[in-house]
Amino acid sequence: QINSIVLTVHFAISVLFFSFSGLITTTARKLDREHQTEHFLEVTVIDGPVTTRQSTVWVIVHIEDENDNVPTFPEVTYRINLPERDRNKRGEPVYRVFAYDRDLGANGNITYSIIDGNGDEKFSIDPRTGMVSSKMMASAGSYDILTIKAEDSGIPRLWSTVKLHVEWIRKPVPSSIPLLFTQRSYNFSIAETTAVAQPVGVVAISQSTTTVWFSIVGGRLAREMFYIPQNECGRNCSLDTGLVQILLCISSLNVQVFIRVQDSNDNPPVFSQPAYDVSVSEDAPSDFELLRLRASDMDERSRLSFSIYGSVDPASMRLFRVNPGTGAVYTADRLDYEARTQHILTIMVKDQEFPFNRDLTRILVAVEDTNDNVPYFTSTVYDATAYETFPVGTSVVQVTALDKDNGINGQLTYTMEAGNTGGVFAINNTTGLIFTAKDLDLTSLGFYTLTVRAMDSGFPQLMATASVRISLILSDFSKPKFSQKEHQAEIMENSKIGTYVTTISALSRSPLIYDIIRGNEERCFFINHHTGVITTRKPLDFEVININDSPPKFSQDTYETVLLLPTYVGVEVLRVEALDPDINADQEKSLTPKLAYSLVDNSVEYFIVQRYTGVVTVTNPNLSKDRYRFSVKVWDGRFSSMVSITVLVREAVDSGLLFTRPMYSSSIPENKPNVTLVTVVNTVGHRLNEPLKYTLLNAGGRFTIRSTCGVVLTTGVPFDREEIGSYELVVEVSREDEILRVARVTVEVQVNPVTGELVLKRAFEADLSNAEYRLAIIATDGGSPRLSSEVELPVTVVNKAMPVFDKPFYGITVREDVEVSSSVLGINASSPEGQDIIFTITDGDPSFQFDIGFDTGIISVRYPLDYETMQYYRLTVKATDTLTGAKSEVDVDIVVLDVNDNPPLFQNTSYSAILSENSMIGTSVLQVGG
Repeated sequence: QINSIVLTVHFAISVLFFSFSGLITTTARKLDREHQTEHFLEVTVIDGPVTTRQSTVWVIVHIEDENDNVPTFPEVTYRINLPERDRNKRGEPVYRVFAYDRDLGANGNITYSIIDGNGDEKFSIDPRTGMVSSKMMASAGSYDILTIKAEDSGIPRLWSTVKLHVEWIRKPVPSSIPLLFTQRSYNFSIAETTAVAQPVGVVAISQSTTTVWFSIVGGRLAREMFYIPQNECGRNCSLDTGLVQILLCISSLNVQVFIRVQDSNDNPPVFSQPAYDVSVSEDAPSDFELLRLRASDMDERSRLSFSIYGSVDPASMRLFRVNPGTGAVYTADRLDYEARTQHILTIMVKDQEFPFNRDLTRILVAVEDTNDNVPYFTSTVYDATAYETFPVGTSVVQVTALDKDNGINGQLTYTMEAGNTGGVFAINNTTGLIFTAKDLDLTSLGFYTLTVRAMDSGFPQLMATASVRISLILSDFSKPKFSQKEHQAEIMENSKIGTYVTTISALSRSPLIYDIIRGNEERCFFINHHTGVITTRKPLDFEVININDSPPKFSQDTYETVLLLPTYVGVEVLRVEALDPDINADQEKSLTPKLAYSLVDNSVEYFIVQRYTGVVTVTNPNLSKDRYRFSVKVWDGRFSSMVSITVLVREAVDSGLLFTRPMYSSSIPENKPNVTLVTVVNTVGHRLNEPLKYTLLNAGGRFTIRSTCGVVLTTGVPFDREEIGSYELVVEVSREDEILRVARVTVEVQVNPVTGELVLKRAFEADLSNAEYRLAIIATDGGSPRLSSEVELPVTVVNKAMPVFDKPFYGITVREDVEVSSSVLGINASSPEGQDIIFTITDGDPSFQFDIGFDTGIISVRYPLDYETMQYYRLTVKATDTLTGAKSEVDVDIVVLDVNDNPPLFQNTSYSAILSENSMIGTSVLQVGG
C-alpha cells in the first residue's frame, strides 16, 4: 500500500491501493507566479500493511510565468500645465508617463506609443521610457489630449491606455525672490522591494509666488528609475544619485538628491551545485568528513545555516550530520554496504532573516564495499554417491557458497584442499560443481571425504570450508570383484573324486558364472558355475613327473593374417600357439622347460615375437611391401619346430563408424593383480542394434577388450609404475565379416601408485539399503620405528533397485532429412525388482527435437533436424522404477549427418579487380569465395 503526503494545497499525487503511478497533478486552485514563484512538495511512500517502512523525497515545483497581467498606469489620467514654447524649444520633454507589468521577461517588457490625439505629429514618445516630447511650437491657450498605449511583448500581447492632458499656458513673470531649496541636498532611503509609484521623498523650495516645474536632470539611469509628478514626488528608486532641477521660465536651480536603496531579504541562498556525488568506504569511521557544501546569497546581511532536510530512506538521517555553519557533511555512524549501497540526502540552506529564504540540494552518497563478510557454505557437509562406472567428466555434486560482499569482494573461487586421493575428482572453480577427473575404482577407494574451500577475491582474502562425502557404489555394469586376490587349499592325493577343495566368491550386482580359465589343463578340478565351489574331477598323484621326450607342435601348419595401415609399434599381428605333450599343468613336476618362440627370418626389423606368449607384434610401422613372409620357431629346451607366417599389408578403408571421442584417457592402479575396468569406447554411425566387433591391437598381455561392447579391461597382471608409467592402446572397430573397413582410436592409460583401495570382503547377509558403516582406516609406513595415521571412513549402502540399461552408452547417426516421427533408437532397461520402467529425456534436448516412449524407450524425431544449426546431441535418458522410484541415467549420442540441401553461395554478389594491360599469362587476378 502506497500513501503520499503533499505539503501544499495546489498539488495532489495519484495513489492506488497496492499500486501507484506517482503522477503529481495540480488541484482546482489556480497557480499564481506573482504570488508564489515555487512550491516545495514533500512526498512520502509507505508500504504495509503489516510492517511499515517509508521513504521521503522532496519535489520542487518552479512556476513558469504566463502573460496574465495587463500593463498598468499608476494614474487614471495625467493632467499637466506647461509654459508655451517657441520654435527654439522643439524636441523638449513634455512629460513621462509609464506603466508597470508584474509579468517577467518578454511578458513584462513594455513598449509605449501614441495612438490618438497626435494627428499633426506634434508629439513623439520614447517607446522604452514613455517620455513624451514636443516636436513643434506650442502657444499659450492651446490644449492637447494624447492617448498613450502601453503594450507588453507576451503572447498574446496585452495592453492598456491612458489620457495625457497638456494645457499650454503663458510663461510666468519672473519672481523677484530668488529660488532656494529648503535644503542644500536631500537624502532619501527606500527598500529595494518598494512597489512602483510609491513616494520616495519630497523636494521643495522655501518660497515662491510663481509657478515652478520640477524635473530630473541627472544621468539616464536616474531619469529611467525615478520621476517627479507635476504635483508631487514619488517613484521607485535606485542606488544612483539624482539631480533635481527647478525650472522657472529662464531661471533654474539645481539640487543634489541622494537616494539609498536598502537591502531586503528578497534573494534565496543558492547551492553551488544542484546535486553532489560522493563515495565513501563502508569502513569509514564516525565523524568522517565527506564534503563541504558551498552556497551563496546576493543579499548583504545573509547568514546561512545548513541542515539535513530529509532522505529517501528515513534510516539515512541518523547516519549523517551537517555542520550548520560550515556546511561540512560528516558520517554520524558506521555505514554498512550490505544494508544499503546508496544514501540520498536532501540538504537545506536558509538565511536568518524573516521570512527566511531557502534552497535545497541532494547528496548522493555511494557506499563502497569492503571485504568485511566471510563466505559461507549453504551446508557444512554435502553427501553424494557416485557409480564407479561414471565416465570422466560426470557431475557428482555441487557445493554452493555465498558472500554478502559485492563485486570482486564477493567473487568466490572453489578449490579442493584435502581428501582427493589419486586426484579422481575435480571442481569447477567458478560454479563449485564437483565432477570425475579420472575413472573411479571401487577396489582402490570406496569413500572420499573432500575438504572444499571457497575463497573470495577481496583484500584480505576471506575463506570458508565444507566437507563433501562421496560414496562409490558398484554399478550393474561393473565387473565382478573377487572377495580375495588369492586362494590357497590343500588336499590329500588319495582323495576321492568330487572331494571339496575350496570355494571362490565374488561380488556383483548381477548373477555370476564361475569358470577356471587357466591352470587346469589336466582337467583335474571342477568348479560349480553358480556357487564357485571347486572339487576334484580325477584321482591325484603327488609322485607323477613328466620328462621331455617329445617336440612341441604348432596348432596350425601355416598362419596368414591381414595387417591394416596405418599401424603402430606394438600392434599385435597374430598369435602362434604350440603345445608340448611333455608339459602338464604341474610345471614343477615336469622336466620340460617353458616353451620359447623366436623369429628365424630377415623380417626382424619390422616384426618381433614375444618369447613366451607367441604374440607377433609390429616393431617398425613403416611397412613398404604388401606382403611379408617369415618363420617362427618354438623350442622346449631340447626339441624345436617351425611354422610359416604370411602377413598381408592393406590400407584401411573408411567404415563410416566414428568413435565418440578423438582419444580416450584412463588410469589404473599399480600392483593390483585383479582385473580392472580401464574404459569403455563407444562408436556411432551404425544401425540400431547392429553388431560390431572391437579389437585391441596392442594388448601386450596386460589388457583385453570385450569384442561386442568395447569394454577395455586389464588381464590381472600387476602393473609397476616405476617400470612403465603409461600405455598407449589402439582399439579397432569393424562390422561383422568386414576386414578392411575399420575405425581406430587410441586409449591413453596412466599407471597410478598404490591408493589404499577399500574392497568388500563378503556379501551383505540382508538388505541393508541406506545403512552406514564407519570404518577406521590406518596407514602405516615401513620405517623404523613404524609410524601410522588413522582416519574415519563412513560407508553407505545404497538402494539396489536401480534400473539397469543393457548398454553403458548409446550412439546413433541420423540424416538431417529424416522424416518427423521416425524412430531412430531403442533404449532397453530392466528393473532388478521386476517392476515396470518409465523412460524420460532429462537433458541435452533444449529445443525438444526428440521424444521417447515412456513405456517403450523408443526415441523418435519430433521436429525437422538441421545439420547447419546443430550437428550433435547428447541426450540424458532416465529410467525410473515405477514401484520404488529408483532411477538411473544413460547418455545417448545422436550425430546428425549432413545432406546436400543448401546451394553454394558466393561471399559477394559481384567482384571487381584492376589488372595492368601488360600483365603476364598466369598472373593472379582475384579470388572469389563461397
